[in-house]
Amino acid sequence: MTETGTLKPLWREKTEPPALGEYFVAVRYPHGFGSYDVASWNGSQWQLGYNADIVGWIPLDEILGGLNAGWPSDDEENFGKPFREQFEEHRKKNPLSDSSEDDFVELKD
Repeated sequence: MTETGTLKPLWREKTEPPALGEYFVAVRYPHGFGSYDVASWNGSQWQLGYNADIVGWIPLDEILGGLNAGWPSDDEENFGKPFREQFEEHRKKNPLSDSSEDDFVELKD
């Protein structure tokens, strides 16, 4: 924590992430400017979709763990709640077994 009480995650530099996943990254562009982005690490390289260098990274869960952003209420009411109800009904009819690998549920109108 800083003096203002905000969370200040530790940047990892000059090292590769230990696991596949999504990371909050500091990006340095060829022209010299930099910005932040979210990028996937595939185990051997960053998946950016453009030409730039990752100069630091933070596991996304460290960033999200310090946020309490909630979710937009309109989307929750119009999509989230109906999806959750449909998913729960689907689960009652189709419980997962220990050997089941397919847990995909499609929301249909």
